[in-house]
Amino acid sequence: MVSTGSTLTEYALRKNAFKEFVEESKLAGFDIIEINENNTLNEGGFFQKPVSA
Repeated sequence: MVSTGSTLTEYALRKNAFKEFVEESKLAGFDIIEINENNTLNEGGFFQKPVSA
């Protein structure tokens, strides 16, 4: 199994290109699209760590 890693996924999300990223990853032979659960998008479309209470 080969994964893209979450950094590439975060970049694609920031650029509003996630769908294209998934398709290109499939063509390149990746088996898994990794999504890091510790990051969230804020209103500006940028990732930030969630605030814990």
